[in-house]
Amino acid sequence: MALVPCPDCSKEVSNKAKNCPYCGCPTLGLIEQVSPSKNLQSNQKEPLSKPKEMLIAGIAIFLVVGVILALANLARGTSTAPTTPSVQTKDPNCLYIPESSVPRGMSYGDYKEKIKRETGAKCVFFTGG
Repeated sequence: MALVPCPDCSKEVSNKAKNCPYCGCPTLGLIEQVSPSKNLQSNQKEPLSKPKEMLIAGIAIFLVVGVILALANLARGTSTAPTTPSVQTKDPNCLYIPESSVPRGMSYGDYKEKIKRETGAKCVFFTGG
């Protein structure tokens, strides 16, 4: 005797029973048609379908990549200023340098004089970048 789910109330019923003892649904003909692969124990879970597995894997990969990019961005933000600042030239006699290139602990005036000495520029301007 095997226990199978009732087609109406889904409670476990003997495969020999004519009617479900819980809801009275006739079960004899219906239960015999149920294939053994669908007779899952009530505590067993159905395996995930392929699309669900792919969705879960995609979300996991997305999260891992996001964390890696966030950590890389954080590490890049704490690095020291580049030794050669990125320079935009609008006036051939002047240098336009992003404010973010000023090394920590150095004043704008000191850094401006240093850049003038090293490059020979007549004037240095700091931009908002």
